[in-house]
Amino acid sequence: MAMGSDAMTKFEWEMVSGAKLAFDCVINVTTPGGGDTAALDALEFEVVCYGKPVFTPAAPAV
Repeated sequence: MAMGSDAMTKFEWEMVSGAKLAFDCVINVTTPGGGDTAALDALEFEVVCYGKPVFTPAAPAV
């Protein structure tokens, strides 16, 4: 458990196109998985951006 800046982390999302979106954030796990190691379960979370994200366009196709 953490609060304030102790709860911050980095997030980077690379899209299929190759473009990237990066920012500081807080990740809130809304549905933690459970069960034994052989049982599949969903992991749901929210990523809350803190500040202006940095967008890097995909490199042009050659």
